[in-house]
Amino acid sequence: MSQDVVAVVVEEVTRLEGAPMTTMLDLEPPASEVKRLLAGITDEQLSAPTPCESTPVAGLLDHFIGLTGAFRDAARKATGPNSPPASSSAANLDPEWRTVLPKQLDELATAWRDPAAWEGMTWAGGVELPAEVMGGVAVDELVLHGWDLARATGQSFSADQQSTEACFGFTSAMSQPGEEAGREGLFGPVVEVDEDAPMLDRALGFSGRDPSWTPRSTRARCSGLTQGRSRPLIACAGRPEPMPRLGTAWHLGPDSEAADVGVTAVST
Repeated sequence: MSQDVVAVVVEEVTRLEGAPMTTMLDLEPPASEVKRLLAGITDEQLSAPTPCESTPVAGLLDHFIGLTGAFRDAARKATGPNSPPASSSAANLDPEWRTVLPKQLDELATAWRDPAAWEGMTWAGGVELPAEVMGGVAVDELVLHGWDLARATGQSFSADQQSTEACFGFTSAMSQPGEEAGREGLFGPVVEVDEDAPMLDRALGFSGRDPSWTPRSTRARCSGLTQGRSRPLIACAGRPEPMPRLGTAWHLGPDSEAADVGVTAVST
C-alpha cells in the first residue's frame, strides 16, 4: 500500500475531534466463531462460491491463513515493514488447513489480549499503522469474512456485541456521503437494508454484502480478494485485503445500538 493511502487512514483517525479510540477489543469471540465454522466445512465445499467475487471457499480459507498470521505478528510487533505479497488462491491453500487455521486463530486472539499489542505502531502486509487501528481491522476481517464463510457453507453465523459494533462503525463510516472515492475498490455498492434490521445485517449492507446472499444468488457480492485493482490493498501475509478507512462511527459506546445486534441464519 502506498504512503498516501496510509496517510488517509491516519487522517481519518486523527479527525475524530478528541473522541477516544477503543484501546482494546476482544478478538476471541469472532475467532472462536470462525473456528466453529471450520469444523462444519466438508471437502466437497472447498470449490463452492462465496460472497467474495471469484473466490471459492478454498481461496477464502487461504486468505484466513494469511490474515491470521499477519495480524498475530502485528500484535506481537514481530516483524518490521514488509512488501505486499501475492493474492490469495485456492491453489495455495495449505493441505493442513484444518490444523493450521484453528491454531493461528487461537494465537491471533491471544496476541491481541496483551495490552501492549494496542500501543504504538505496527506493521502488516507492507503497511505501518497505529496498533489500535490495526487491531480494529483484524476484528472487521474476522466478522465480515466469517460471515462470508458461513454463507458459502450453509452454516449459521453470529457475532458478539462488541465485534458487531466495531464492524458496523467501520462499514457505516465508509458509506457516508463524500466517501465514494475512498470506498472504490474496497467494498461493492452499498446494499439497502432496513434501518430496523439487526446491526450485523446493516453492517453487511454497508460493506456491499446482501444479508440474504446464498451460493445460488448473484447480487451484491463483495469485492473479492484479488489484486489488479486501481486502489492499493493491505496484504495479509500472502493474502491481500482492502485497507478500510476509519470514521467516528467506530466509537459506539455502551449507550449505542447494542440491543440491535442480531444473529444471521443461513437459509438454504
